[in-house]
Amino acid sequence: MKEENIKISRRLMALLVAGGISMAPIPGSALTDNSRDPGTFVKYVEQDETTEYGEYIVKEGDNLSRISEKVCSHLRIEITPKYWPALAFLNGYPRVIKPGESIIFPKTDDKLIELNERLQEIGWTSRYKQTYKVYGTKKTKKPLSMLSVGGLLYEIYGPEVCVDEDFIRLYLEIQGLDDSYYLTDRDGLDNDTVFKLTDWIPTLDELKQYRKENKPKTKVKK
Repeated sequence: MKEENIKISRRLMALLVAGGISMAPIPGSALTDNSRDPGTFVKYVEQDETTEYGEYIVKEGDNLSRISEKVCSHLRIEITPKYWPALAFLNGYPRVIKPGESIIFPKTDDKLIELNERLQEIGWTSRYKQTYKVYGTKKTKKPLSMLSVGGLLYEIYGPEVCVDEDFIRLYLEIQGLDDSYYLTDRDGLDNDTVFKLTDWIPTLDELKQYRKENKPKTKVKK
């Protein structure tokens, strides 16, 4: 028997609405908004006021920096990759993500910023970078201007700090960048390097603590 399309007239629709009969999908039924497609934010989670976190569905080529930018765009704040630590913390990193998996994030920009700043304050971000070499290690190190880095660190920490070669090397080491760069006399810094140097800025206390904990051991003569 051939099925016929059922047409609902305007009059019938008005009667249904007046009678309180909902035309919304039944909970548990298939969604029709493609909200779990790779590269999308899950719509029904966004509309659920009882949840603190939204969900983004991973697509091919995504990483935490790219997802951070997408979350920023979604929350209508300045687009930046710098919130990757908050995403890593919430989603149990380090791990390999695959297309179709979900990444959770705070639904509000205030919560996202607060979490990211808190992770920096307690040293979680720096430990993560050091442990997992976030920016990777390359066989061929890139040249890095000692003069330019020194000027940048002077602007950050002020005149009360002696920004000499030892301090610069300490800063690179705590950032996990000592295996990626070598210091030279040439001038200038590209934007990518500036981002890596300033994505997380350790406090002077953190630098002192790191130097204390990683001080080379000297042999005691017997």
